[in-house]
Amino acid sequence: MVADLLARNKLVIKVQTFPFHRAAEAYQISQAGHVRGKLVLVP
Repeated sequence: MVADLLARNKLVIKVQTFPFHRAAEAYQISQAGHVRGKLVLVP
């Protein structure tokens, strides 16, 4: 079901990645309430 919605562009998953050295920035964005989707820390 979800895969079908993604394939038909009826569902969009927004992900914003941050390297570990920008973790504080990601945290500030999260706490400010300006997140649309998910924030992910990557090595």
